Amino acid sequence: MLARARGRLRECGADLAAHCINDVLTCGAQPLMLLDYVAANKVRLEEVADLVDGAAEVCRRAGVALVGGETAELPGIYAPGELDFAGTCVGVVARAELIDGSAIIAGDGSYASSPRCSANIWHRVL
Repeated sequence: MLARARGRLRECGADLAAHCINDVLTCGAQPLMLLDYVAANKVRLEEVADLVDGAAEVCRRAGVALVGGETAELPGIYAPGELDFAGTCVGVVARAELIDGSAIIAGDGSYASSPRCSANIWHRVL
């Protein structure tokens, strides 16, 4: 709601795609495609375009196909002015290469670095 009020839906689309793709990558899988879902009381095409443009930019950079999903206009379900945007990323991984956390033991650690901020994070499993 805040992003919509500030005209920042493009960033929401980009964030949604990045988070979905990252979820697949963290399992050791190769992300293949992203499906999106947009629902509102009344669909405004310019808002849908902003969301999809943001998601498409991230998908292009990640080599992931944006195959589309569903756009639904649901008066009576959504209040006037409400908008819902969701996504699902599909990937593939060989069973032997699946990262599922079952091999984590005390003393293991993980390191994360983000280009969006200067913080680097180190986490140790206790």
